[in-house]
Amino acid sequence: MKSRVIVAAVCLLFASNSFALSPDLTNASPSQWKKYVGSTVFFEGLFTFKGEFAPFVSVKGGRVYIVGTMPTKPVPYFQQIDGHYIRVLGTLRFANSPPKGTKGGPARGYFYFDTEKLLTAVLR
Repeated sequence: MKSRVIVAAVCLLFASNSFALSPDLTNASPSQWKKYVGSTVFFEGLFTFKGEFAPFVSVKGGRVYIVGTMPTKPVPYFQQIDGHYIRVLGTLRFANSPPKGTKGGPARGYFYFDTEKLLTAVLR
């Protein structure tokens, strides 16, 4: 039990430092986001599991999608955070069109995080 608490504390400390050392793009515009493609950044916003083609975080400037190995049906974790404000940290990416085999999505490209190395924290 004690070792689990220590591991959890170390993980929390690592996540806190990662957020503190990364640019916060929550209030930036998508034109500013472009400068950070390929960089580790974070956003705070409303998490929605059922996006046009992928879950997303809605922020002041638009949407940042979360693509990759996400389940197609909400699992308990995603059901719990759906509709909550979260902080998400990862490498910002940009794609010109939605992933193949998906219906809908933004016509002019979209920003996204890959699920490979993604940190999330529920804020409220």
